[in-house]
Parts: sequence; C-alpha cells; structure tokens
Amino acid sequence: MCEHAPSRPRCVKRGRTTRSLANTFRLKLLRTSTAQPDGDVIFWNVRKDVTKYGSVLKKDDVTVSVMMENIVNEEFTGVYYVNVSLDFYKVDGVKLPLSNVLDSVNAVKSPLSRKLGSVNGGEELGLYPYDKAADEIVPISESKGVEEGFWFRVKDENDVKTKKVEFSKKTYKAVLEVYVSFHGDDEFWYMNPSDEYVESNGLDTGRAHGAFREILVTIDGVLVGGVVPFPVIFTGGINPLFWEPVVSIGAFDLPSYDIDLTPFLGMVLDGKSHKIGIQVADGISFWLVDANLHICEKVKFKNKLKYKDQGTKMDLDQSYKRKTKLKITNEHGLLIESLEVKIKHPLTITTETKPGSEKDTSVMTTEMDQERSERYYGDKISRVLSHKEKCTGLMVVKGHDVLSGSAENHQDYNYQDEFGCYSRKVDVESGNVVGDVTGSVYVSVICLRHK
Repeated sequence: MCEHAPSRPRCVKRGRTTRSLANTFRLKLLRTSTAQPDGDVIFWNVRKDVTKYGSVLKKDDVTVSVMMENIVNEEFTGVYYVNVSLDFYKVDGVKLPLSNVLDSVNAVKSPLSRKLGSVNGGEELGLYPYDKAADEIVPISESKGVEEGFWFRVKDENDVKTKKVEFSKKTYKAVLEVYVSFHGDDEFWYMNPSDEYVESNGLDTGRAHGAFREILVTIDGVLVGGVVPFPVIFTGGINPLFWEPVVSIGAFDLPSYDIDLTPFLGMVLDGKSHKIGIQVADGISFWLVDANLHICEKVKFKNKLKYKDQGTKMDLDQSYKRKTKLKITNEHGLLIESLEVKIKHPLTITTETKPGSEKDTSVMTTEMDQERSERYYGDKISRVLSHKEKCTGLMVVKGHDVLSGSAENHQDYNYQDEFGCYSRKVDVESGNVVGDVTGSVYVSVICLRHK
C-alpha cells in the first residue's frame, strides 16, 4: 500500500531559452516553471509530496505525463531534458523530512511512528482538507488538451470554463483544489494600471484593467467560493538578476488553492451531473486554470499602485489577508471540533528608471519585499508556514536585454507542525550564494497550539 509518495522532477537545460511552464496531466500533481538561464547548461530539481493524490496513484495502468512549453528558433536554441521520478514508501517505512533530526531525540517518544493521516497514533481525522487522502479525485480540466495542455485557457473576465461532474451520493466531503498561473498581459496583474490611467496617458499597452484579480468558482452558475491568487514571479520577472541562482516564492511549485465545497453538497447529491465553473474576475488575456475535485471567510485585499515622475517611478503596496473559521457542533449546539486558517500575502515593489550613460540605455533600480504566510490551528492540527524574500537590484537595460547590473536576494523559510520545525535562510549576492543555513528540531505539540 502506498502511504507516502513524493515526486521528483529533475530538469536540465542546454542553450538559450525563454522561461517556460511545465505541467503534469491530467490530474494535476504539479505546476512548475523553469530556472533563470545562466550560461549554456543549467540544471535543477523540484521535490513535492503528492501523498494526497494516493487514491489515483494506487490504481493500475496509471500514466504520468509532463508538458513543458518551449520556443525554439534562431534566437532561442535551448532544449530541455526532463526526468520525473515517483518514490513510493511502505506504510511502516514512512519518515518525514525531519526524521533524521528527530531520531536523535531518544528522550522523547517520536510521533513519527503513526500512520500519515492519523493523529496521536489514532485514526481520528480533523477538518484540515487533506488529513486523509480522498477516495476519488476528479480532474476539472480541458478534455481535449493533448496538444496544448489540459488546462483551461481563460481569455478575459467573461470567459467561464466549466466541467460536468456527477457526485456520488456517498460523498460526505468535497474540496476543489484550483491551480492557476497568469501570463501575457496579466503576468504582472498586481502592477497593472487602471484602464482610465492607460487611456488618459495615451499608453500603447495591453496591461491594464487594474490590479485586482480573483479566481471564482461556481456550481451550476451559483458562486460557491473565491480566492485571490498568490503573485508568483517567474524567472526574468521584475529584475532578472534577482533569480540567479534562486527563484521566487512558489516559482518551482506554484501554489494551489482549496475551495471547500462541503457546505454545498446539498445542491449536488441528487445523482445528476452538475457544472463546476471557473473564471477570473477582472482578468485579461490570459490565465491557465484547472482543478482537482477531492471527494471524501473573512477576506481583506488592498492594493496601492502609484506612478511618479512621469511614469519613471512606480510604488506597489499590496496586501491580502484571509481568515477562515470552521466549526462542527452536535445537535445540542456544543462544539465538537474547530479549525482556523489565516493566510497573509503582502507584496511591495519599488522601481525607478533613469537614462543610462550610453545611447538607448536606461538604468533601473528595484526593491521588492514578499511574504507567503499560512497558519492552520485546530484541535488536532497546528501548522505554520512563513516564507519571506527581500530583493534589491540595479540593472543597465537596452531594449529587452540586460547589459549589466547587480542584485541581492535574501530568503527566510520557516515551517512548523505537530512533529517539529524546519528553517532555511539563503543569501545571494550578484548570483553567488554567500549564506545558506538550515535548521530543524523537534517541537512539542503543546508549543504549537494556538493561544
């Protein structure tokens, strides 16, 4: 029996390329992007725990497919060599990444001997979406996507992509896991000016429609959930010098977003097919979206975008906060279990462009601060993720080419759960790693409980 299964894509690039997006089909396991080109040959590895897709991986005759879009012409001659491995672990052989540290703590009985999906050695499951792998996972994706990918291509805010699904009458829980990525004129949607600003200044650009986007999910046309996507910055974005040899938060494993459909099961458990719809509020061309349907909120958004000195200076201050509380009570109104989820995604970017010393060149200075913070607190679970990055840089640009420059990237990653904590701090200056410190230690469950 498969109880734990990480996937390990390994990529090698030879030659010059543009940044590309890779995808595993048709049930989505991973959406990733490529590393920043640095010389003729580069390579990188991505590792992701895909245990929550176990019900599919246990089936016979499962085909794992990978698609990586690439442009090859006289300018971009690079090709990719990709290897994908799936590691399967037996139930009794499962060890979490922290186990090499926890094994040394002989004085404390480690909880790692329990099965994944159980709590404190028992089989009780909590409100966390993936405490137990779903019995069935239904892909919500383009059915004729062999040539161009199984993702839906959303062109604008009025473009609603739908998929018919028939829910089993035995369903007691359903979670829609949505994958999205943004491209074209909406790649930097969080920096897009309003239509009025573009028109009043006579700008020749398709990047407009304001700086707010939200993924909306519907069932038979009825809105059942929405989420503001995390602004993943692909390699080459903002300042290409930021991303050598590290990448931005989420670039190698683009975040997915969980929409809990359980409260709406009363609409769909009738034995009939129902349309699951996905669209992008205020979106422009183009977005790639799809989802996995796993069968078994107070939101704040702020974006201030300022252009100064005739558009040569830009200040972005964006914050997204989401707080969700789930409660289960008995017939007498007494609380049985609760789960609280807090998500915070702040982003600030400042850019300033000045004329360069040589003809047709300009000098751009950039500062960027970004954070991905997610906290889950409940009676049976406590998980905290914090990933921060701070970048500063200067580059001399001619057209679309970076002639010279320098940059710094400082990232701080921390994760805590019931079993321990893991941290890593990486400092990069001018493409060289000058600091890389990793720490991991056992943490008592009591210490992680929400106060």
